[in-house]
Amino acid sequence: MMHKRWQDAFDAAFSRTYNTIHRLETNKLRNVAKMYAHLLYTDALPWTCLEYIKLNEDDTTSSSRIFIKVGTVIVLEMLCFMVAILATTLECGGIYRDALVICNNWWWKRTDGTATLYILCLL
Repeated sequence: MMHKRWQDAFDAAFSRTYNTIHRLETNKLRNVAKMYAHLLYTDALPWTCLEYIKLNEDDTTSSSRIFIKVGTVIVLEMLCFMVAILATTLECGGIYRDALVICNNWWWKRTDGTATLYILCLL
């Protein structure tokens, strides 16, 4: 877990960025959304930062809606990878033994007697 001081700094930066997101062009906006999604997923940014987002017609712009969509998709993809990792490490009748699974940029190896699981990361 990251130190509270850094989490507070990321939280303040998220608030400033979200309030001025309409100034960014689309590609930069998507990259910023990906960065904050990564910070959320890795718990470097507290989930309470989502309180700055108000989803209604008056408070959002097209840029902020793109930011929210891209960030949400990235976070959900990462959470689904973790669910896939957990599902393949469970003993499920031999279906997942010696499986090659795509995940985050690391080789993971698990050996428990007869079952060996390799996770190849290609992101």
